[in-house]
Amino acid sequence: MKIGIDTLFESPAFPTGATGYMINLLRCLAALDRENEYFIFVSDANRHLYDVRQENFQYVTGWASNERRVARIATQQLQTPRLVRKYDISVFNSPGNTAPLLLPCKSVLTIKTMHHYHFPADIGWQRTLFRRTMVYLSAQRANLIIANSISNRNDIIHFLKVPAERVIIIHEAVDRRRFRCDLEPDEVAKKLRGKRVVPPYILNVSSIWPYKNQMKLVEAYASLVQTHHIPHQLVLVGAGDEPRYVAEVHRTVNALGLEARVRFTGYLPHSEIVPLYYGADVFVYPSLFETFGLTLLEAMACGTPVISSDRSSLPEILGDGGLLVNPEEASEIADAMLRVISDTKLRSELVRRGARRVDDFSWEKTAIQTRDAYLNAANGSAQGMPSSIAADLPSDSRRSSHGL
Repeated sequence: MKIGIDTLFESPAFPTGATGYMINLLRCLAALDRENEYFIFVSDANRHLYDVRQENFQYVTGWASNERRVARIATQQLQTPRLVRKYDISVFNSPGNTAPLLLPCKSVLTIKTMHHYHFPADIGWQRTLFRRTMVYLSAQRANLIIANSISNRNDIIHFLKVPAERVIIIHEAVDRRRFRCDLEPDEVAKKLRGKRVVPPYILNVSSIWPYKNQMKLVEAYASLVQTHHIPHQLVLVGAGDEPRYVAEVHRTVNALGLEARVRFTGYLPHSEIVPLYYGADVFVYPSLFETFGLTLLEAMACGTPVISSDRSSLPEILGDGGLLVNPEEASEIADAMLRVISDTKLRSELVRRGARRVDDFSWEKTAIQTRDAYLNAANGSAQGMPSSIAADLPSDSRRSSHGL
């Protein structure tokens, strides 16, 4: 069978977790499947990111990926259907939330964002309108939809009005070759100095958006500095995607007199984030909404205790691997941070539980389930969540329905 997979939806200049998803998915698909033919749709700009070299993998070059957004949309909607027909592809996977609407084959759509329904003001009316229109139309066209969490699946069914039997859950995973807890301390110390990060510190890794809730984290941190005189630096890693909110966070930091203690690193590639995870006393993620929450797994894989919001998919992914807090209560975030940084026994317990939790997720499992989804869609036999996928979900994930 011929399977097409789109990689054009991310900018190669700023690789994100979505890029890591594609790299690891393709790597594991190649390892498990030498029978089906895979056609990977790339651009000249992003081709270097995908290095699978195998007889049953071919690369199809389109006009543009997301370094040129309008050209990327034109590539997906106008050029891709012609190329799918040219190569006689049987099923096409669109992992970036929207799919070509004129595909001449079966469609598998992967939806990993529903922010345009929960926080439309944060992403602007133009992007909201585009996403609501294109994600909806793509979902109606899809033979099978992959959600990355129970919370996300419930949102897809509710907002996009698609039959439940067409939406399955396949969790993402973390690259254990990169995110690990056996780094050399001297090398970590060198990397931290290069980023002007001074231990001990509290870490947050996230793009800076209002729904990511860095403001409450700053308020919680300020209360610990003022009341408990903690020595920790606060390190915020991530690009500023919403200028007004970024400016507001910076103003708040300055107004609280914390400009010397809060370190904004901006965007960093994964290779530079790993030492920051490893060296942190605690990773704090007070996001108001996530469809998966990959950074929780990254932190736990690096042996870092985790404090997470109790919203949407985050309790499902964290399980018992960390502490959950109400992200709208700065005092609750502060109390959890103080517990972790002051209690070595608790910190050790969270590291142990986090390591165990990460083992529930693997790219090999993700690839097997995704390959099976392609086959089911091509054969017209998708039956909602296959029993094999449901059985593989961590037990606490089946109970979670946060964020509806």
